[in-house]
Formats: sequence, C-alpha cells, structure tokens
Amino acid sequence: LTRYPEGLISAFEKISSENREVDKSVEKSSSTILLRNLERTLRNERLMREVGNLIISDLAIEEISKTIARLLCVHLKVDRCLIHDYKEGKTSFVVEYCDSNTKRMFPGNSAEMDLEDLKRYLNFQDHFYEKFGNKSKKSSISIIENVLEDKNFTKIHDVCERYNIISQIAISTMIGGRLSG
Repeated sequence: LTRYPEGLISAFEKISSENREVDKSVEKSSSTILLRNLERTLRNERLMREVGNLIISDLAIEEISKTIARLLCVHLKVDRCLIHDYKEGKTSFVVEYCDSNTKRMFPGNSAEMDLEDLKRYLNFQDHFYEKFGNKSKKSSISIIENVLEDKNFTKIHDVCERYNIISQIAISTMIGGRLSG
C-alpha cells in the first residue's frame, strides 16, 4: 500500500499464475477481434475510396457499374451483383457481374432487356422495397437469409431456384423521394 502526497492510495495485489494465463488468452482474443475489426474497416474504406474514384472518373456509366459490381462481389464474398435503375416503374439499365460458376440472369446486351426472369426479379425487388423499405432515408438495405423459405419471395421462388439464389442483400436508393434502383 502506497500513500502519495496528494492523498491517493494505490494497492498492489499478487496475481496467481493461473489468473495470468486466463488474462493472456482473453487479451489475445480481444486483440484478435480488434485486429479483425480494424482490417474490415480498412477494407470498407478502401472499397468506398475505389467506388468514389470510379464515380468521379470519366469512364462510361456502364463501365463504372460493371467495375463496382465486381468490387462488391469480391468485397462481400458473393457470387452475383446486379446494378439497375428504376424510373417510373421501369428498368432501363442493368449490369450483372457473377463468378464463372454462376448462371447469368442478364447476358449483358441491353437489347435483350425483355428477359422475363430478369424483369420479374427486378420488378419484385422494386415492389418489395416500396412495400417494406424505409422511405425516409436516401438508401435502404434489406438482407434475406433464405429467399426460398421467406414467404415474401413466394412469387419468385422459381426464378431463385433457376439461378440458384439462396440469400440476398438488396440496397435500394432514393433520389428526390423516389425509388431509383
């Protein structure tokens, strides 16, 4: 026990070696979690910087969208990413990126926009957002762990099965208070 001139008192306690081993494993676990969170944050920031640089680049919008779709697939570790617009109830722009083992929904030629499965899937997504999304925010994220078990997705189960869509992350954006994609 030590007394300081300011009146503060410190006490030192002998810690058994058993407690120190437990403390070391907790400390190591905490350090590992902290390191993983830091790495994830840095990856997220790097992705945001790459996307931001693409957006302000002079590349064509289709090239920007294709690159962003690829970056999102790699970053989120998913096998498909669709980026599309939605204006006045219609989709006029679609970009799909998927890995080599995934069946494409959209072959990449905008003249083939009449693909029924793609239309049904995109229209469903947009109507799903209009029904369940948070309209007070500029963007909304919905995560569906199993689309085949989710009753809200019954109308497109056949499409999900055909393209092996099991789960999904949908990010919807609002511009001027209207759904834009």
